[in-house]
Amino acid sequence: MQSSRRANLARRRSTQAQNSHSLMVSMGSGPKYPNQQLRSVSLETYFPGELGSFSRFGAVQEALRESLPNLFVPNLQPGEPVALRPFQLRDVEQTKSLALAVNQATYVSFRYPGYDSFAAEAVTMVAGALAHLNPTKLNRVVYRYENELGIAREAKGELGIERIFPGAISNVFVQGDMAGPAKALDAAVEHAWQADGFEGARGFHARTENVGSSLVFKLTVFGAVEGCAVADLDRATATAHRVGLNLFEALISPAFREFISANQGESADAG
Repeated sequence: MQSSRRANLARRRSTQAQNSHSLMVSMGSGPKYPNQQLRSVSLETYFPGELGSFSRFGAVQEALRESLPNLFVPNLQPGEPVALRPFQLRDVEQTKSLALAVNQATYVSFRYPGYDSFAAEAVTMVAGALAHLNPTKLNRVVYRYENELGIAREAKGELGIERIFPGAISNVFVQGDMAGPAKALDAAVEHAWQADGFEGARGFHARTENVGSSLVFKLTVFGAVEGCAVADLDRATATAHRVGLNLFEALISPAFREFISANQGESADAG
């Protein structure tokens, strides 16, 4: 699995030169988007799987019992590998979760407080879990945004999809406008990068879903560091965040940037 991932990463390196300039544009902390349509944000770590991890889950649960008291066990589907499906520890309000499997520790927030607050809590919780699981290295550190927003089928003052993510249109949509019936969409685009002494991938996965009478556009954007020491988790998290944020900035339009910059609802730093 890991050798295949590295082979794919090597093949994607041909795109690295043309992407390197845009990668460096947003290496700062990022703008504040109080109206960003976020469903969740996650910090994911993957490492070589060890069956001994199962015996250490209890120590992680005990350490986090006060902040994440609820346990959710995997809901397996036929054919899924049991060992790779994570258990989840969640808070009472169901706003944050720590997922544990023999090859991963992932922190998810369903109410994103902004990068600084999120990273401080996420890195602390993931690092604490890794201290118990004791992996030899991290295969991948991923910072992932999941966006969900309704799409207007007609001009009713709402933003049409071609005005929201013009950078994604040429990559994932067939030719033609979105004025008619919803088009099926399920596409992924990924590019390699190098920066800050790390290397990895950045990309997005986009799809549309019919929810009742509404059409919902779901866009997942991520930055990932490939291969680093456990001790480098904090720095790898910051780099993966900047890489993913830069890609999101490259995808959105000025019209959508203005929309998510509007001071509507609770203010949060979406950077």
